[in-house]
Amino acid sequence: MDVEKTKAYHGVMDAMGLVSFCEVNEYPPLLMMKEAHDNQQRFSAYFVCDLTQPNADRVEEQIALGLNVKAAFALKARWTNLAVADNHELNMSVIPDPDLMVISEDNDYE
Repeated sequence: MDVEKTKAYHGVMDAMGLVSFCEVNEYPPLLMMKEAHDNQQRFSAYFVCDLTQPNADRVEEQIALGLNVKAAFALKARWTNLAVADNHELNMSVIPDPDLMVISEDNDYE
């Protein structure tokens, strides 16, 4: 049986979908971890996982099309060997879910 090789990828996912995603060696992990930490109001989570190249390509295509929620669900359905940063496990279990991002009309977010 021919087993497809996997590569390590990492990124940031939040309530609105997959925010950042790339191979581990393409972007410093500490910057992604900081991004997730600084955006806890969006239920952000930093993760590292293994993916086959075809699955990674599919996720990247969806991000390029602006389909961040779909990309997040595709990633969650295909990843292996998932590791989530400390204190981000709960966030990862509930995202993506745009309904978590309730914005009051009384607030000015611009």
